[in-house]
Amino acid sequence: MIKEKSFEFYDKPSVKAVLSLKGNLLSIKVNASDLSGIEKILFEAFGKNYTLAPVNVDERGNGVYSLKIKLNSTEDFNYRIIALDRSDRHLTSVSKGLFELSDYEKFVVYCSNKGLGFGDFEKLWDVGLARYLFRADRKLFDKLLDLVKVNKLALLVLDQIVRDKRVGDKVGVLSRALDLVEGIGVESCVQVAWLVGNCSNYGFYSDSGVVKAAKFISSHLEMDWNYSRPVCFSALSDAYYFFPEIFNYPWEAYYFVLQVGDTFYYYKIIEINGTKYAWNKAILPYAKWRYGKLIKGEFVPIGVRLVNGDLAKLAKWADKKVVEAATEEAYSACLSKLGTKVYSINSLGELVKEIKGVLGVN
Repeated sequence: MIKEKSFEFYDKPSVKAVLSLKGNLLSIKVNASDLSGIEKILFEAFGKNYTLAPVNVDERGNGVYSLKIKLNSTEDFNYRIIALDRSDRHLTSVSKGLFELSDYEKFVVYCSNKGLGFGDFEKLWDVGLARYLFRADRKLFDKLLDLVKVNKLALLVLDQIVRDKRVGDKVGVLSRALDLVEGIGVESCVQVAWLVGNCSNYGFYSDSGVVKAAKFISSHLEMDWNYSRPVCFSALSDAYYFFPEIFNYPWEAYYFVLQVGDTFYYYKIIEINGTKYAWNKAILPYAKWRYGKLIKGEFVPIGVRLVNGDLAKLAKWADKKVVEAATEEAYSACLSKLGTKVYSINSLGELVKEIKGVLGVN
């Protein structure tokens, strides 16, 4: 005789899980199945339980579930995935693990939580100095992020400082540069980034001078700001502080700064008794003397000469360096007024010698 006997089978749910990270968003995808069906899927982490939503499941709840969570920390974390079946015993399967973030993922999560978009934090990740600050100087890194969000000049300045081999203390120079970026409200461009980076590296007398110089550059992009001697950017910003009226004549100011930068700044004459002393004692006397002649109409402004005068003719056949030399001569070789005298100086060596004499240096 054959006796019939019924059997009930109980098994635990089968679970396959995939965790992935994009930006600061953690995605959890679980494929779960059970003979009795799936009641629900839980994700346990950070001291909380999250319920996954069904995405593609059958009438018994078997199939794919998903969840997305914003990560608020760059730390590795432990997690558990709990699947509950529909049997009267409510059997569960537990899958647990440790989610480890790579250096890149930690960088991305942090930047995303600070409000940066994908394009910006990708650019920052490509810069070794930014990655170093993320690890070693979070305060300066945060300042960089805050500025990048509102002023793309910060990214250009960072790039300028990183690529310039003349910058030794890149962290210190960047810190000074970011202080300047905060006060500059002009549209970002590489020429202004050159100004900020080089002033931060070589020094400047006043923040206000740099800010005004940035506005001048931004409104005169037709001028060649790729100085052969970058210390001229310091001369430019200081000129705006000590002699702002010269900028009433833009081209006059441009070549005046070249002469001052190539002489007083490049040969470190301003370091003898300080920047203010050099300007008041040596630079302003001859510069204001020439400026007075311009105001009275006794001299033709360089800008006019460049358009339809002798310098315009020279520019047609000569290299720009020749034109620069001719314009700088207006301040150095022919009209160098130091103290109460006007000198006719034929060489840079003589000019430096005369300047040092006025400053009381043998």
